[in-house]
Amino acid sequence: MRTGEESDLLFAPYAGIAYAPRLTRTLYATFSLEQQQFYYDRFDGLDFGSFNARAGLTYQLPQLRDLVLRAEYFYNRLMASNSFDEFFSNHVLFLSAELPFRIGRAQQVSVGTNANISFHADPEQPGRQESHCGGSTRAA
Repeated sequence: MRTGEESDLLFAPYAGIAYAPRLTRTLYATFSLEQQQFYYDRFDGLDFGSFNARAGLTYQLPQLRDLVLRAEYFYNRLMASNSFDEFFSNHVLFLSAELPFRIGRAQQVSVGTNANISFHADPEQPGRQESHCGGSTRAA
């Protein structure tokens, strides 16, 4: 049975930089910038770029088994790969709590929860946009 499924090869180079200065013994600031491009071999009309910026705080609570709390602002911008024309952007508040369980000196397992709260996306929701040039349109 043919489903119309197509295959392609995807190349996705990535570059990023991060900085996490210690503010106090258990409080860290976090900053990062990232850029990733997505290039399709056959379906190059789908090519796009993704820019991400993050800034936030990470707080560790040693008295509660090293519970880690995070609060970050996250910005994402998607744009056409051959220009800087934006087709989507999103502003997010990211909150998380994570409890680590150390297995060995360099290994751990963590359990936790997180919330991604989008407070401004453009466009707001997926939708269909049509433009009509001159004249009138009639349903057939």
